[in-house]
Amino acid sequence: MTYPPPDDPFGGMPFGQLPSVPPPPYSGPPVIPAAPQPPSASGEVNTFATLSVVFAFVFAPIGAVLGHLGLSQVKRTGQRGHDRALIGVALSYTFIAAAVVGLVVWIAVKPPASESKTVAAQTTTTTTSAQTTTSPLPPPPPPPPPVTPAGMAGLLPSLDEMRQLMNTPDLTDAGNGDEVGVVSPSVQTFDPPECVVSMNSFTPEPYKDSGYRSVLSVNASGPHGNTQAGIGVAVFDDAAAAQKTLSHYIGLLQQCAGKTLTWTIVQDAKWSKFILGAPENSGAVTGVHNTNIGSTTGIYRAIGAKSNVLVDVQMVGADLTDQNIRAVNNVLDKIPG
Repeated sequence: MTYPPPDDPFGGMPFGQLPSVPPPPYSGPPVIPAAPQPPSASGEVNTFATLSVVFAFVFAPIGAVLGHLGLSQVKRTGQRGHDRALIGVALSYTFIAAAVVGLVVWIAVKPPASESKTVAAQTTTTTTSAQTTTSPLPPPPPPPPPVTPAGMAGLLPSLDEMRQLMNTPDLTDAGNGDEVGVVSPSVQTFDPPECVVSMNSFTPEPYKDSGYRSVLSVNASGPHGNTQAGIGVAVFDDAAAAQKTLSHYIGLLQQCAGKTLTWTIVQDAKWSKFILGAPENSGAVTGVHNTNIGSTTGIYRAIGAKSNVLVDVQMVGADLTDQNIRAVNNVLDKIPG
């Protein structure tokens, strides 16, 4: 026989019943959770509010519309920018009002169209009257006549002028030249032959098909033949033909620049080598200095044109500087115009 423990005087529950549990206290009706709220946008400035201020200065009507949209969105979303939208709206309406007032004032002070035409007609009449009373300007003087073959000799320097140009008092007259040509190959040769144009004046190639009418040159030489000067002119029908020949001449000199030319005296079997210089401009004159390899004696060339005249110069000597350029200018200064 089993007895209940002493601390349980009633024994266990009969029939296996569970102990009764008191009901929970009444806590009222059930609570329904609130719907989730959208994230706060209080830290973000409304875009329409900002744009309303900008467009208030650009185009006020759009600024006013954007300001009202910004106020509406700020009220609905809680964004920042309420004051900014108000400023945009205020500025927009201020500018709109100013524009309207300005338009009204302009319309009020603008003279009638008939009055404007009258003032314009009076101004035109006054200007016409002033022009009528102004003395006409005299016509420009006619251009100087072109140089004729008969006037060529007056352009060339005298022997004394050539002595001064060359700084050589003992120069003597070496005769005149009156044709374009080159010395016969039986007397002297040039290699390459096309570059004789850089060495001698009045060679055929620059004047070929140029239409020149006549040439004339004066020549002088020192006592030992190591100083020489030849100064000549060619006349054309007009200035355009002279300038065209000058441009062609310069192109030929440029093609030979930097080349080495061998000059041979056939009878004596003597030769010299020259480094041909590049054409250099000095005002209206183009000059070339050809260096004699192994000698201080160089060959200096210069050309220039004015009116219908082309000047062609060749000088030979040691320690020459700009005598060739000054010789061309000496002739150009005597040409009218």
